[in-house]
Amino acid sequence: MSRLTKVFLSLLGVITVLALAYPTLAKLDKTNRGKEGFGMEILMDGRTPLTVAVRAKDERLALLPVNAAGASAVKVVPTVQGGTLRLELLAVTDKLPKLLSCDDLKSLKTEPVASYVAADGDVIRVSDFEKFGVAPFTVKVMSLAAVQTVCPDGACCCGTITCYPEPGRCVECGSCARCCRSGGGGDENQ
Repeated sequence: MSRLTKVFLSLLGVITVLALAYPTLAKLDKTNRGKEGFGMEILMDGRTPLTVAVRAKDERLALLPVNAAGASAVKVVPTVQGGTLRLELLAVTDKLPKLLSCDDLKSLKTEPVASYVAADGDVIRVSDFEKFGVAPFTVKVMSLAAVQTVCPDGACCCGTITCYPEPGRCVECGSCARCCRSGGGGDENQ
């Protein structure tokens, strides 16, 4: 076998190994990126989008008021788990009080509706709330770096309105939602 043939076969072998390994390496890179956190954008028809950055150690949630027969709000509880964002979606069946702390929020009557696990780039069309009279809505999941170009770290954003909930508190963020941050969380070192 000529030297040129040996070089060609070696090069072909290396290219084959790289081509076979690429999908695994790309998935690993996507998983590692999500370990620090994610962003999510919640889009309800006729409303300004709500954007929230969720770091790995954050304890955040959003309460989106709705005018529906069976629910007063949609409660979104995001949690970073490894390289994914887990979303717990609940229907709030109690009437919302004017002022709301995180402790008050825990005492509201809710009904679990859906749970999703997503990664950067995923778009979830949520139609599970139709039985409560809530129109389908969309949740877009993005990288932490991408969301921070729209909404600063530690904040909830309703269009051009930026809201910073204090630990243990909920704040009204424009017409979008009440954003809450439990005690602890990951923003203290920012």
